[in-house]
Amino acid sequence: MGGIFAVCLIYSILRYITLGPEDLSQLPLYVMNKALSWAGLATLGLSRLIRQAADRKQAGLIGALMISLHFVMSMLILKPEYLRKFFDSMNGMKLTGAGEASMLAGVLGLGFIGWLLWATAEQANSKKATNRGGSLLPWVGRAVLICGALHVALMGWSVWFEPEKWTNYGHLPPITLLSFITAVIFLLLRRRSA
Repeated sequence: MGGIFAVCLIYSILRYITLGPEDLSQLPLYVMNKALSWAGLATLGLSRLIRQAADRKQAGLIGALMISLHFVMSMLILKPEYLRKFFDSMNGMKLTGAGEASMLAGVLGLGFIGWLLWATAEQANSKKATNRGGSLLPWVGRAVLICGALHVALMGWSVWFEPEKWTNYGHLPPITLLSFITAVIFLLLRRRSA
């Protein structure tokens, strides 16, 4: 899991600071937030493929932690100065429709993660806890990936198919596009049974 986060962080630093317009002062919150969101989604997706129950649970918890940190950081920077395209200057700087829909998808995904964490805690506290080897709520993992894909699609769709807009970032693809691809890949992959 550390490797996934390291790759996402290095890519984020490369795209936004080294080749992009941001300076190093944006690393702790703005750039780290991007790395955490992508790494969290990838780690949650990976957790669906792991066969060992203990390892699957650990990956799921790490992914949930990264997504939770992403949520908190996003709330701190949800301002026009950081995310101008989400705000409508003609409407009193309210969120745009796409901005609201993206935030809704993200909050729903976080709600599904919370539900999964609650179910995991309930199972751990239950005297009837069994280690069946399967996911506790298998469809919830898919729901999180779908919400994540919608969240980033609504956020970044407008620049995905216009690589000329990537120029200020060293021509590297946006993290929203990479996150969407990550979510779709993990939605299509299934864990092989023993």
